[in-house]
Amino acid sequence: MEQKVDKVFFVAIITDKFLANSVTFIKICADVEQANEEATINNQFEKLKPMYAIIRDDVDWSEFQRFSWRKKWFFSDEQGFDKAWDEMNKDVDLWKQMEKIANWALKK
Repeated sequence: MEQKVDKVFFVAIITDKFLANSVTFIKICADVEQANEEATINNQFEKLKPMYAIIRDDVDWSEFQRFSWRKKWFFSDEQGFDKAWDEMNKDVDLWKQMEKIANWALKK
């Protein structure tokens, strides 16, 4: 089964429920990372998808540490999750602004 990723960014929320399907999610993370590598090699920076991880403190996320996360946050409760989510959204906004500037600079 081929995965298609059409989003501006990719976020993995790593909890026990997420880890229960780790084989599927490892494949998805690998697909996003491979697409990012291909975009970089081909100078197609507009196709890059920043990868974010929001991780519950008490889970073993070692299988996912190999991926090129732009940023990662750890949380232990709902308030911590909300803070991580807000910080991620701020970084996504920054990423979008950098992308606009890069696109402007690269126009011929």
